[in-house]
Amino acid sequence: MVEWITAAGIPAIPHINASTRADWKKWVDICKSFPDSRFCSMEFQTGLGNGVDADARRNKYLDNLQDLQIACGGRIHPIVLGGIQAAERLAKICPSFSVVDTTPFMKTMKRRKPLLWGASRNWQLVSTRNLEDLSQRLQDNINDQRAWYHSKFGITSDGKLLQPPLYPAA
Repeated sequence: MVEWITAAGIPAIPHINASTRADWKKWVDICKSFPDSRFCSMEFQTGLGNGVDADARRNKYLDNLQDLQIACGGRIHPIVLGGIQAAERLAKICPSFSVVDTTPFMKTMKRRKPLLWGASRNWQLVSTRNLEDLSQRLQDNINDQRAWYHSKFGITSDGKLLQPPLYPAA
């Protein structure tokens, strides 16, 4: 499918969906066959799940991404859907990456804004008027979430680790 889209001159960002070694090999072959393609999207929010085995599944997924990165000469820039918890490892594997986080949007729709900063976040319910424009609240929530991620994970806005890492004040 990617071949048809790109042959028509339409830029495409493939979504990597792989669970077996054969799946990952196929993606390595695809990415290597498109040397000008740099971006891909990867799902970290669903599929890897929660619970006891989630960290092991996430680490295996990241190991496979690292192998893909090596096979493609380190040119892959993943657009990570919900993978902020893997930011430190992603920064070691990838020269750059982007994270798509729906938290600011969902919290805005539920009329919430960040209340406490630190290792964990709390979101306070703030009432709104009927039909109130929420665009400024959304922008504020995006800015707050971005600043919190940068301080928590020690990353810059382009996904690079800060040297030395920046940690929240105690």
